[in-house]
Amino acid sequence: MATYRKPNMSQLNSAVNKLKSANNQFQREANKAIRDLKSLESKAKSEQRKLRSYSPQVISLGSNQQHVIELYEALNENTALMPFANNEVRDIFISYAHEDREAFVQPLVDELKKRRISRWYDDEQAVSNWGHSLREEIDNGIKSSKFCMVIFSKSYFRKYWTKRELDGILMKERIDNGQILPIWHGIDEKDMYSFSPMLSSMLAFSTDIYSITEICDAIESKIRSAFNAALGED
Repeated sequence: MATYRKPNMSQLNSAVNKLKSANNQFQREANKAIRDLKSLESKAKSEQRKLRSYSPQVISLGSNQQHVIELYEALNENTALMPFANNEVRDIFISYAHEDREAFVQPLVDELKKRRISRWYDDEQAVSNWGHSLREEIDNGIKSSKFCMVIFSKSYFRKYWTKRELDGILMKERIDNGQILPIWHGIDEKDMYSFSPMLSSMLAFSTDIYSITEICDAIESKIRSAFNAALGED
């Protein structure tokens, strides 16, 4: 006949305390893992927003650059066919006269496209903005672009709409610290001075001196500098 042995309450209490301690430790580690996961998720969303705004060719990310480029390309596969939203940030707004499109503007845009520099260019917006207010779309394009490239030419000087665009771009410079990137196409300093003495003093790239490749190199440099400044780097 089995004999009943009174349990050792001290040992039982010790075992219970160990279980409680282990459970508390598990809860702390689980909560920490959840916090770390949320932090990583937040950082990933932040990087995704940056990648939507900057092309990988102009970002200097050191040892992480290849990884970020792969993330960007994966994201780009899903968004390449989607039209820009009205408030989506672009690298550059292009203001020009249509008479200059074939000879200079379209080849410039083709080079920007190869470099994955996002842009607001009215010819590319025509289909997605069909039925919308042209003025509102231009306003949105100016407001949502980091830089505004103005291609000054004799045709640009003559047109009403280009002058309206220029007014908006100059107001963006005043209110939103927007930066103008002037291009002189087929004009010289005297022509520019006749149009606007104040604007003629701005440093500009002349298509008589610089090639499209050199102009796009300079644009990439400006975008890279802006990105590094936003990160607090030199």
